[in-house]
Amino acid sequence: MRAFSLALLPLLCLSRPGWSTQLDYTVYVLGVPALEAGMTLDLAPASYRAAMEFHTIGLAAVAFRGRQEQHAQGGFANGRPVPLEYGAAGAWRGQERSARLTYRDEVPTVAALLPLRDVEREPVPSALLTGTLDPLSVMVGLLRVVADTGRCD
Repeated sequence: MRAFSLALLPLLCLSRPGWSTQLDYTVYVLGVPALEAGMTLDLAPASYRAAMEFHTIGLAAVAFRGRQEQHAQGGFANGRPVPLEYGAAGAWRGQERSARLTYRDEVPTVAALLPLRDVEREPVPSALLTGTLDPLSVMVGLLRVVADTGRCD
């Protein structure tokens, strides 16, 4: 995921609110295609929608088959993203996984979760939930900072 985020940096430096775009990437590892990814962004002055999907390809898919789709939507308050909904679904290590969060007053609530109980997940204390952002809203927030300041340092 870090490599995909870094691949967006040139676009982030040129972004302005009020636009829509589709980004498509192929990620290579040691010169071999390993991952295909796509992201759709719709940014308006008062709202946003973002979607991202990626899946392993080639030899990587033979060794480690996986796919993920994500979407987020929300608005802005004081230039900061305020998510309304986030969803993710995919399959990793042969297991289907999905989650859907809804936000009210900047506090996320789990609306759906599969698997219901997972030893890899630790519950987040409720005192730490207020103001948290999903991964796509974080990217949208970075775009907004670049648009507002003209800088991406």
